[in-house]
Amino acid sequence: MGTNTDTTAAQVAWRTIANPASGETISFVETVEETHGDRVVMHITVAPGGGPTPHAHRHQTEAFEGLAGTVDLYLGERQIALPVGAAATVPQGFSTTSVTTRRLRR
Repeated sequence: MGTNTDTTAAQVAWRTIANPASGETISFVETVEETHGDRVVMHITVAPGGGPTPHAHRHQTEAFEGLAGTVDLYLGERQIALPVGAAATVPQGFSTTSVTTRRLRR
């Protein structure tokens, strides 16, 4: 019985990772394997002043939804304040980054 509990804990532990360099904690809600290549869903919490470096996804569209507070989403040179409940989509190949102190679902 203890083995089943240990296996479940081990299977769940990988779903959340922390990046101290960017101040991000990422929890995977759905993976590409679980959605058969359709999408990846993550909950991301970013420490004050943290966030990912500017980046672009060559083959994926990124969608964001504000869960708490306001997320400053940068699309190239354009800044978009994303409040709770608002959503934004970044087309594939477009450079993006975000800065927030609140939870964001990506």
